[in-house]
Amino acid sequence: MELEKKEGKRKKEEGRNKSKHFLRNAAQTAVSYQLSATTFSLLSKLY
Repeated sequence: MELEKKEGKRKKEEGRNKSKHFLRNAAQTAVSYQLSATTFSLLSKLY
């Protein structure tokens, strides 16, 4: 019984870490897309 509780807690923790990691990745991706879009528009204005 005690072991099952621990297992459930660990699974919950893993899930939380996964979603945190996913959100961080999504944010980084969005930022890099934003940067490349900005760079691209600046370059197209120059030429």
